[in-house]
Amino acid sequence: MQVAEYTRYDGLGLAELIRNKQVSADEVYEAAARVIDQTNPEINAVIHRFDGGVSGDGEAPFTGVPFLVKDLGMHV
Repeated sequence: MQVAEYTRYDGLGLAELIRNKQVSADEVYEAAARVIDQTNPEINAVIHRFDGGVSGDGEAPFTGVPFLVKDLGMHV
């Protein structure tokens, strides 16, 4: 998945693409990581990224969609 395609979708749109097997959760994660790599040097918002362990299996509405956790000390 290209960054330009990734940025056209919101979380539900990305989840639908994953659910319909149009893209994999890994492809979506890689696009999200590229966006972070491109924008974070300027905004300095992401202090740590957990790479690996992406799963697109499951029934939850946002299964496979990467997300950011706000605030330090939160247990995920």
